[in-house]
Amino acid sequence: MRNTLLGYLPEDLSGRRILDAGCGTGAFAIVAERRGADVLAIDLSPKLVELAKERAPKDLGQGRIQWASGEMLDESHGPLDHVVAI
Repeated sequence: MRNTLLGYLPEDLSGRRILDAGCGTGAFAIVAERRGADVLAIDLSPKLVELAKERAPKDLGQGRIQWASGEMLDESHGPLDHVVAI
């Protein structure tokens, strides 16, 4: 499923903001970040977010991942280019 969703997005995600809704262990967020995206990775489970942060490689690419738990539709997150939910 992750590869299918990534296939709908441009290969170069530089300058794009993506909401990874229900990020789980962060697998999608990491791939999107390595393609240049600024990823907001959110899950309702703080434990899953902590696990994702721990498992994330330290040598990420050109993008950025902001890990968070809680409300993913909060307007304070700002504008997004894409929303992905697996």
